[in-house]
Amino acid sequence: MAVGLAQIDLEEAKVDAKDNDGKLTRAQATQVAATIKRNNPIFTKILVHYNPQTGSNVAGHVVSKPEIVYEWFASNGPIVSRRAPYTDALEPAADEGTKTNPFPLDWAKPASATYPKIFLGGTRTDYKSQNDLSQMVGKMDESGVIVKQYAPHTRAVLPGGETIGLTANYYLDVGTIIGPLAADGVKSAGGHLINDVLRKYGFRPDKDRLDGDHVHEMQLGGQNVLENLWPLDKSTNRGSGSTIDKADVRLRDGRVIKVYQLRQFVKTSGRNIFFSIRSVT
Repeated sequence: MAVGLAQIDLEEAKVDAKDNDGKLTRAQATQVAATIKRNNPIFTKILVHYNPQTGSNVAGHVVSKPEIVYEWFASNGPIVSRRAPYTDALEPAADEGTKTNPFPLDWAKPASATYPKIFLGGTRTDYKSQNDLSQMVGKMDESGVIVKQYAPHTRAVLPGGETIGLTANYYLDVGTIIGPLAADGVKSAGGHLINDVLRKYGFRPDKDRLDGDHVHEMQLGGQNVLENLWPLDKSTNRGSGSTIDKADVRLRDGRVIKVYQLRQFVKTSGRNIFFSIRSVT
């Protein structure tokens, strides 16, 4: 039992690691309790007393300040978290974060129309830089194919028959509604779909510092399809998911919650949460 109780602080540290502010939401504390109970069958129940009133008594523990108190049942007793609770549970009202009333969100990537243009000629097995190909637009390359410029918002058929370019449902700019937020997060499939297509035409992500990007993040309802993929600056692409996950979301009453904290709410409530893009980079 002592081993299980000792795990509470370790599990809290994992949950708190993203912002390391020493605080937990009610949903996060509830998740900690569920994890400890699942991993330690000796406990029949672990209750979370979140922000009890000063002076209240929880299983023999007198609360002298706002605290998160875990009450365990096996041989009953409390254990006090080292982390302070938020003043109230940071949870949206029923009509906040809906598709018709989405949360404003600062987007960590550019508007889709401003993603880089790319330059391609015929199929080839060797590398040809985007800079070199951009100088050859309108001219034939070594394979006898005219080099063309391709833009993200223009659907186009490549010489080998593949169609690239975003479809309108994946255009993204200020005002775009995006979601729903995935409860557990979604590991990105990477840009392999479009990278593999473009590789046939001399494109090499590592050498051109461009990588296939899901314009609508998969963690926010985007699909792993060519219509949602276009090359983006590699450093912008690879840092965007984490930045979005830690972005601030302001609730109606003025309190601020992180996107990753909303995930916990989605997980416990089953609600769909949507966002409206407030700004782009």
